[in-house]
Amino acid sequence: MTKPAIEDVLPLSPLQEGLLFHALLDEQEMDVYTVQLVLELTGIVDTERMTAAVAALVARHTSLRAGFRHEGLERPVQVIRSRVRPPYREVDLGGLPQDERPAALERALAEDRARRFDLNRPPLVRFTLVRLGEREHRLVVSNHHILLDGWSTPLLVSELFTLYRQHGDPSGMPHVTPYRDYLAWVAKQDRAQSEQAWREVLGDVCEPTLLAPADPPRRPVRPRHHTLDLSEEFTSALAARTRGSGLTLNTVLQGVWGLLLGRLTGRDDVVFGGTVSGRPPELPGVEHMIGLFINTLPVRVTLDPTESLAGLLARLQKQQSGLMSHQQLSLTEVQSLGGWKEGVGELFDTLTVTENYPVDPSALAAEDPGDPDELRVTGLVGEDANHYPMSLAAVPGPRLHLRLSYRPDLFSDETVRLVGGRLEALLRAVVEDPERAVGRLDVVSPQEHRRLVDEWSRDGDGPRARTFPELFEEQVRSTPDADAVVAPGVLLRYAELNERANRLARLLAARGAGPERIVALLLPRSVDIVVAQLAVLKSGAAYLPVDPSYPAERIAFMLDDAAPVLAVTAFGVTLPQGTPPTGLPVLRLDDPAVTGELAALPAHDLADSDRTAALLPGHPAYVIHTSGSTGRPKGVVVQHTGLAAFSAAVAEGFAVDGTARVLQFASPSFDASVLELCSALPAGAALVVPPPGPLGDEALAEVLREQRVTHALVPPAALATVPVEGLADFRSLVVGGDATGAELVDRWAPGRRMVNAYGPTEATVAATLSEPLTAGGGTPPIGRPVRGTRVYVLGDTLRPVPVGVPGELYVAGDGLARGYLGRAALTAERFTACPYGGPGERMYRTGDLARWTGDGTLEYLGRADDQVKIRGFRVELGEVESALAALPGVGRAVSVVRENAGGDRMIVAYVVPADPAGPAGCLEPDALRAGLAGTLPEYMVPAAFVRLDEVPLMPNGKLDRRALPDPEFTGALGSGAPRTPEEEVLCGLFAEVLSLPRVGVDDNFFDLGGHSLLATRVISRARAAFGVRLSVRSLLENPTVAALAAELTAGSDHDPFDVLLPLRPGGSKPGVFCLHPGAGIGWGYSGLLRHIPADHPIYALQARGLARDEELPSSIQEMADDYLDRIRGVQPSGPYHLVGWSLGGILAHMIATRLQEAGEQVGLLAVLDTDPDIPSEEHAGLAYDEQDVLATLLDLSGRAGDRDPAEPLVYERVMEVLRAGDSALAGLEKRHISALARVGTNMSRSIIHPYGPGLLGIVRGDVMLTVAGRDHASPQAMAAAWRPFVEGRVDIQVVDCGHNELTRPGPIGEIGRALAAQLRELR
Repeated sequence: MTKPAIEDVLPLSPLQEGLLFHALLDEQEMDVYTVQLVLELTGIVDTERMTAAVAALVARHTSLRAGFRHEGLERPVQVIRSRVRPPYREVDLGGLPQDERPAALERALAEDRARRFDLNRPPLVRFTLVRLGEREHRLVVSNHHILLDGWSTPLLVSELFTLYRQHGDPSGMPHVTPYRDYLAWVAKQDRAQSEQAWREVLGDVCEPTLLAPADPPRRPVRPRHHTLDLSEEFTSALAARTRGSGLTLNTVLQGVWGLLLGRLTGRDDVVFGGTVSGRPPELPGVEHMIGLFINTLPVRVTLDPTESLAGLLARLQKQQSGLMSHQQLSLTEVQSLGGWKEGVGELFDTLTVTENYPVDPSALAAEDPGDPDELRVTGLVGEDANHYPMSLAAVPGPRLHLRLSYRPDLFSDETVRLVGGRLEALLRAVVEDPERAVGRLDVVSPQEHRRLVDEWSRDGDGPRARTFPELFEEQVRSTPDADAVVAPGVLLRYAELNERANRLARLLAARGAGPERIVALLLPRSVDIVVAQLAVLKSGAAYLPVDPSYPAERIAFMLDDAAPVLAVTAFGVTLPQGTPPTGLPVLRLDDPAVTGELAALPAHDLADSDRTAALLPGHPAYVIHTSGSTGRPKGVVVQHTGLAAFSAAVAEGFAVDGTARVLQFASPSFDASVLELCSALPAGAALVVPPPGPLGDEALAEVLREQRVTHALVPPAALATVPVEGLADFRSLVVGGDATGAELVDRWAPGRRMVNAYGPTEATVAATLSEPLTAGGGTPPIGRPVRGTRVYVLGDTLRPVPVGVPGELYVAGDGLARGYLGRAALTAERFTACPYGGPGERMYRTGDLARWTGDGTLEYLGRADDQVKIRGFRVELGEVESALAALPGVGRAVSVVRENAGGDRMIVAYVVPADPAGPAGCLEPDALRAGLAGTLPEYMVPAAFVRLDEVPLMPNGKLDRRALPDPEFTGALGSGAPRTPEEEVLCGLFAEVLSLPRVGVDDNFFDLGGHSLLATRVISRARAAFGVRLSVRSLLENPTVAALAAELTAGSDHDPFDVLLPLRPGGSKPGVFCLHPGAGIGWGYSGLLRHIPADHPIYALQARGLARDEELPSSIQEMADDYLDRIRGVQPSGPYHLVGWSLGGILAHMIATRLQEAGEQVGLLAVLDTDPDIPSEEHAGLAYDEQDVLATLLDLSGRAGDRDPAEPLVYERVMEVLRAGDSALAGLEKRHISALARVGTNMSRSIIHPYGPGLLGIVRGDVMLTVAGRDHASPQAMAAAWRPFVEGRVDIQVVDCGHNELTRPGPIGEIGRALAAQLRELR
């Protein structure tokens, strides 16, 4: 059988390329671009005539004979066959009972829709005649959209019935213009001119317009439809208004859709897809052509709130008219011109189309209307779809028909019903009020407005306003003997704390503190700062917390900005040089003169007569500085007004009572410390002050455990580092300060109350609280407003946005701050009149984006400006840029936030030199970091610096942030391979924490993106691995692996080749002793350090003769006895834990039996891929030389494939290969190679060759047997070989690797976790 001849080979039209792509995305799933048209036929059908008509129709139009090829081609083509088999079949349902036919018809239609077209095999259209009765039929016309557009469908049906009446004879029918002519017309258009036109329209589009919720890719589904049929009266009025304004219906629909998209996405610049007819009027006969001419192209609508609706529509029509001659480019090409290249993401996910098609009713009617047998079309139903989540189709007519098609897996029916109602409301505005400003057009119904503004925005009124001293003193009277503040070596009861605070308050008042005055507190987290905070509040003044670790310049600015009447600190507090400044009165709490003066003062509560003026709730309580966009931090003045309501809200929301122990986690300079104070003291709980130093990772877990903390607020970035196990007392966790991910909730919510808190410093710490969170609930909401606070989600014109729509969050109510200290203009800008409150009431514009959910809770969506959160700290990128720009040699600076591979957010700075020919040194990262360290807190110093010749700009002159290159940390990587087990472990820890593929021993942790929180993680994991007490300062002072490893081993005189190598010498539990394999080196066991609990010491036993020239053992028994003596030298009694790999497994077993014979207990015996009956005969007479050792080293490090078997191995080259693989074996010197050869020869001749299983005793207990699965088909066989030598069980662990791969990171991690589990059971 011969294939049909090829008539033509053509390129694809613009839209055909896109449709082919979507068809190939998943060739096993449903193809949404399969179009089905069902024609209801009445009369007698002559099947022969219908078959002939179908054949003639396909023969007339080349498009209907096209197939599409792409494999092996640079660009896909459509291949036109000269003939194809007529795609016609019949289905007879007439024999079924009448009541069964409708269901059978639906099944047949569904099966037809599900049948995919193979785009390579034409025809891609099929005709199915379904007989329901003698005069009742359905003609099902199905095609792939790649062949036909909506304009072509009525032409195709009209021609089909014309040909039916003419018995398949095309005589007298209009000439068909070949589809080739249309493609030739497309090819002749001026591409450069069109490209420029689209660049001008899309060049500065910064982000996509996506209406569908963010979601992973889903399987294609059939859409649902929501329809609106507008009244004839309104349709006429709309048409009149459209004509009178010189507009087209398509422009009006696109304009209102763009406006609605803006409201639904919270954007003033939106893009969506618009379908254009694509039929050039200059092409003869184009109106009668059947094929795919339409194109989908972006429609951009920018919204100016002051522009009238009529003005918006006129501007849009002018824009679209200017693009009419540039519609021949494909969507992919157009998107790439705007910077949206393939793989970057879609530019839009909604589509509009006006379906105004040339239907000829006469072609579908009977020739003789009076003849019941005459065939006629009495109805039709179309079924088509696209891949867009939502699309709007408009069908003109006496009643304008609107159809919203949507994916039911992404939008609910109710959501789409609301969209339809909002769309109709905007169309009515076109008719009734076209001159209304766009910003005043509301898409929220009155009922929604009432719910959003009056119901959801508040949670009732708070308690009456009271000062914080009133709240605290009331609690003192209730529980005077309860624990108030707990710290290492310190316990203050409520009465004691109150008395200390009262004495200090009197002293402060005597030195000028009082209402409307400020006292600076230069104190770290401590008991002293708790006393000082209460004392300042009792005096009536506001306290200004200043972190002593801040740079001198920043402290000086804060003090100058706030103008405190005095500063409180202590001699024991380390302050930068020149702090506090001369001229500022200073009170040092540990000054003997001050302590004496305090002891002489009364301890009872202060009255207003003891203050400089009466203390009222409207007076300031504290001033906290936050980052400022202009480069100057701004001081937020918060009054007592909202503290009572806030204290009551947190006590209820966090379940704080008199048994609670609340951790003082936050730096006093941040308002989270106020939450800790308000959580604990007004509720009668104890405030727990941790030891000095950073809190994170295991260090924080240790504090939570040892101090029996029950309640804590921990920012998500710090919480992510903390192990969740073993925190039995920790029952209530608050997260806040930054967005919290679902994975943290899944880890931490089970077994405790976990609440998500949100609030800017300008709103008394927290404005909203979530309900208790549960695992598996996805991204947690930020909840509902706390009592006494109101929140609004508003658009640009301060109107409430609909449910589910992003808007800016505004806060009002009792908790609102007074404003910014000494910054009246900025206060007026951010604290605006509240349109939904009482006279004179204000609200704070947070700059945060949020949206309401259907149940009245809020979801946090990020920032609307350049303010960001880094590790829970609020940062204005403008302040970072200002500080950078002030450094020598910097001409321009830009900063952005990036996420590394581990999900950690970091600031990246881009700098352009002031003089390109100037010295480069001042723009080196070290110089820039040092320069910023003098002005910015550590968390604001960028993690990476990138030098640019110029910053990338968009066509409108704005910064093109998408074009900023990612920072590259690879320049210094691999600066040196590890040379010792300690360095190898640290290289792995650095790389893991920094989310980098590898780190060299000389790479600087901070140059690679490290910061204080990550430093805490490294130190915590290093402490766990090595069992030593390292501090974060150790890393600050030794920021490279080499330096930190030297710090670790300082004072140790062990050689890394000693027989007993202490990998982790410290620990309170029995040690783990690891016996070397045949090569004699035990360094590979260093991989266990990160997995075996830190309280177990770990030692490796290595062959004698590696560290120094000494006598070698003459038998395996002598070797085992030697190692046993070494083991008992560091651990005189059991239980003993033994691990042995390869030959080490034999040795571990022999040592275990010797220990048991001596009456000692063996806890763990782990044998790693060892057979008790090793083939010893082959070792007779073996001698090792340098070549053998070098080959073994390559094999052990997984680099055996890097050698050429025909070439001798060279020491220098092998070490180079090992260094590239970050193997500590790269540190071996030539003398070590010679020693390894000598030891290896002895190992073969004296140790392995004389060995036989008869030398093994029987171990009383169980053995854990690890088998390298890739080298052993039957792990059970190895277990069976060991059973004669084991009284207990032989438990098998199979690891997917080869024998020589067991100590590589993945396998050794599996082994380490299994060993750790066994050790826990043995406890």
